[in-house]
Amino acid sequence: MNIDKSLQAIAPLMTISGLPSLNELQGYFRQGIHCFVNVSGIPLVELYPHANLACWHQYEFGFSDIFSADDDINGEQTFDYSPERFIAATTDSQRQQFLTAVTALCYCLKHYQSVHVFCHHGVGRSPAVSFAAICLWWNLPLHQALAIIEKLRPQARLTKMTLSATLWLQQEVSA
Repeated sequence: MNIDKSLQAIAPLMTISGLPSLNELQGYFRQGIHCFVNVSGIPLVELYPHANLACWHQYEFGFSDIFSADDDINGEQTFDYSPERFIAATTDSQRQQFLTAVTALCYCLKHYQSVHVFCHHGVGRSPAVSFAAICLWWNLPLHQALAIIEKLRPQARLTKMTLSATLWLQQEVSA
Protein backbone atom coordinates (compact mmCIF):
# COMPACT_ATOMS: atom_id res chain seq x y z
CA MET A 1 0.00 0.00 0.00
CA ASN A 2 1.49 3.40 -0.90
CA ILE A 3 1.56 6.34 1.49
CA ASP A 4 -1.30 8.26 -0.17
CA LYS A 5 -3.65 5.25 -0.15
CA SER A 6 -2.67 4.46 3.44
CA LEU A 7 -3.30 8.05 4.48
CA GLN A 8 -6.71 8.00 2.74
CA ALA A 9 -7.63 4.92 4.78
CA ILE A 10 -6.27 6.20 8.10
CA ALA A 11 -7.05 9.95 8.12
CA PRO A 12 -10.85 9.57 8.36
CA LEU A 13 -10.47 7.23 11.33
CA MET A 14 -7.78 8.86 13.47
CA THR A 15 -6.84 12.32 14.70
CA ILE A 16 -3.99 13.23 17.04
CA SER A 17 -3.57 16.27 19.29
CA GLY A 18 -2.74 17.66 22.68
CA LEU A 19 -5.29 17.92 25.49
CA PRO A 20 -8.57 19.02 23.89
CA SER A 21 -10.72 21.75 25.36
CA LEU A 22 -14.35 20.99 26.15
CA ASN A 23 -15.37 22.86 22.98
CA GLU A 24 -12.96 20.73 20.95
CA LEU A 25 -14.39 17.56 22.51
CA GLN A 26 -17.87 18.65 21.50
CA GLY A 27 -16.59 19.43 18.00
CA TYR A 28 -15.09 15.95 17.70
CA PHE A 29 -18.44 14.48 18.68
CA ARG A 30 -20.21 16.50 15.97
CA GLN A 31 -17.60 15.20 13.49
CA GLY A 32 -18.50 11.62 14.41
CA ILE A 33 -15.53 10.90 16.66
CA HIS A 34 -16.89 8.94 19.61
CA CYS A 35 -13.73 7.22 20.88
CA PHE A 36 -10.81 8.73 22.73
CA VAL A 37 -7.45 7.24 23.57
CA ASN A 38 -6.13 9.52 26.28
CA VAL A 39 -2.46 8.96 27.10
CA SER A 40 -2.05 12.23 28.99
CA GLY A 41 -2.38 10.57 32.38
CA ILE A 42 -5.17 13.01 33.32
CA PRO A 43 -8.68 11.55 33.27
CA LEU A 44 -11.11 13.72 31.30
CA VAL A 45 -13.55 13.63 34.20
CA GLU A 46 -10.94 15.50 36.27
CA LEU A 47 -10.49 18.13 33.58
CA TYR A 48 -14.20 18.57 32.88
CA PRO A 49 -16.03 17.40 36.04
CA HIS A 50 -19.38 18.91 35.00
CA ALA A 51 -19.38 17.68 31.41
CA ASN A 52 -21.39 14.68 30.29
CA LEU A 53 -18.67 12.39 28.98
CA ALA A 54 -20.84 9.27 28.81
CA CYS A 55 -21.36 9.63 25.06
CA TRP A 56 -17.71 8.73 24.34
CA HIS A 57 -15.82 5.50 24.60
CA GLN A 58 -12.82 6.50 26.66
CA TYR A 59 -9.57 4.63 27.00
CA GLU A 60 -7.29 6.38 29.47
CA PHE A 61 -3.67 5.57 30.21
CA GLY A 62 -0.88 7.12 32.16
CA PHE A 63 2.77 6.71 31.39
CA SER A 64 5.58 9.22 31.32
CA ASP A 65 6.63 10.88 28.10
CA ILE A 66 9.95 9.30 27.32
CA PHE A 67 9.34 9.77 23.61
CA SER A 68 9.68 13.50 22.96
CA ALA A 69 12.81 13.79 25.10
CA ASP A 70 14.83 11.51 22.80
CA ASP A 71 16.63 12.23 19.51
CA ASP A 72 14.42 12.87 16.47
CA ILE A 73 14.42 10.41 13.60
CA ASN A 74 13.35 12.92 10.96
CA GLY A 75 15.33 12.51 7.77
CA GLU A 76 16.85 9.15 8.67
CA GLN A 77 16.77 6.48 6.01
CA THR A 78 17.49 3.41 8.11
CA PHE A 79 15.76 2.40 11.29
CA ASP A 80 18.06 -0.04 13.01
CA TYR A 81 16.99 0.50 16.61
CA SER A 82 16.52 -2.21 19.12
CA PRO A 83 13.61 -2.90 21.47
CA GLU A 84 16.17 -3.04 24.30
CA ARG A 85 16.39 0.77 24.27
CA PHE A 86 12.70 0.97 25.21
CA ILE A 87 13.01 -1.85 27.76
CA ALA A 88 15.96 -0.16 29.47
CA ALA A 89 14.14 3.19 29.72
CA THR A 90 10.82 1.89 31.08
CA THR A 91 9.30 -0.15 33.86
CA ASP A 92 7.10 -3.20 33.31
CA SER A 93 4.10 -1.04 34.18
CA GLN A 94 5.00 1.63 31.62
CA ARG A 95 5.49 -0.97 28.92
CA GLN A 96 2.14 -2.54 29.79
CA GLN A 97 0.42 0.87 29.63
CA PHE A 98 1.96 1.52 26.19
CA LEU A 99 0.93 -1.93 24.96
CA THR A 100 -2.62 -1.50 26.27
CA ALA A 101 -2.96 1.99 24.76
CA VAL A 102 -1.86 0.73 21.33
CA THR A 103 -4.18 -2.27 21.68
CA ALA A 104 -7.13 0.02 22.51
CA LEU A 105 -6.37 2.17 19.48
CA CYS A 106 -6.11 -0.91 17.25
CA TYR A 107 -9.47 -2.11 18.63
CA CYS A 108 -11.12 1.16 17.59
CA LEU A 109 -9.53 1.00 14.15
CA LYS A 110 -10.50 -2.65 13.71
CA HIS A 111 -14.12 -1.71 14.32
CA TYR A 112 -13.90 1.35 12.03
CA GLN A 113 -14.60 3.71 14.91
CA SER A 114 -13.26 7.21 14.45
CA VAL A 115 -10.85 7.84 17.29
CA HIS A 116 -9.01 10.83 18.70
CA VAL A 117 -5.64 10.16 20.36
CA PHE A 118 -4.20 12.79 22.68
CA CYS A 119 -1.58 13.50 25.33
CA HIS A 120 -0.59 16.81 26.94
CA HIS A 121 0.86 18.55 23.88
CA GLY A 122 0.33 16.02 21.09
CA VAL A 123 4.07 15.76 20.52
CA GLY A 124 5.40 12.59 22.16
CA ARG A 125 3.03 10.00 23.59
CA SER A 126 -0.01 10.30 21.32
CA PRO A 127 2.09 10.24 18.12
CA ALA A 128 4.09 7.28 19.50
CA VAL A 129 0.95 5.28 20.28
CA SER A 130 -0.54 6.22 16.89
CA PHE A 131 2.67 5.31 15.06
CA ALA A 132 2.83 1.91 16.76
CA ALA A 133 -0.85 1.24 16.00
CA ILE A 134 -0.39 2.16 12.33
CA CYS A 135 2.58 -0.17 12.06
CA LEU A 136 0.72 -2.92 13.88
CA TRP A 137 -2.81 -2.62 12.50
CA TRP A 138 -2.02 -1.74 8.90
CA ASN A 139 1.25 -3.66 8.92
CA LEU A 140 3.02 -0.73 7.29
CA PRO A 141 6.78 -0.34 7.07
CA LEU A 142 8.25 2.13 9.55
CA HIS A 143 9.05 4.77 6.93
CA GLN A 144 5.45 4.77 5.62
CA ALA A 145 4.00 5.02 9.12
CA LEU A 146 6.41 7.88 9.82
CA ALA A 147 5.20 9.78 6.75
CA ILE A 148 1.56 9.27 7.76
CA ILE A 149 2.10 10.54 11.31
CA GLU A 150 3.93 13.58 9.95
CA LYS A 151 0.88 14.35 7.80
CA LEU A 152 -1.67 13.68 10.56
CA ARG A 153 0.25 15.60 13.22
CA PRO A 154 3.04 17.83 11.82
CA GLN A 155 4.02 18.86 15.38
CA ALA A 156 4.80 15.23 16.30
CA ARG A 157 8.31 14.40 17.45
CA LEU A 158 8.98 10.87 16.36
CA THR A 159 12.16 9.77 18.04
CA LYS A 160 14.50 6.85 18.42
CA MET A 161 12.46 5.87 21.49
CA THR A 162 9.27 5.85 19.39
CA LEU A 163 10.88 3.37 17.02
CA SER A 164 12.31 1.26 19.83
CA ALA A 165 8.92 1.10 21.53
CA THR A 166 7.24 0.11 18.27
CA LEU A 167 9.82 -2.59 17.62
CA TRP A 168 9.36 -3.85 21.18
CA LEU A 169 5.59 -3.96 20.64
CA GLN A 170 5.92 -5.85 17.36
CA GLN A 171 8.18 -8.33 19.14
CA GLU A 172 5.68 -8.74 21.99
CA VAL A 173 2.72 -9.26 19.67
CA SER A 174 4.51 -11.81 17.52
CA ALA A 175 5.76 -13.79 20.54
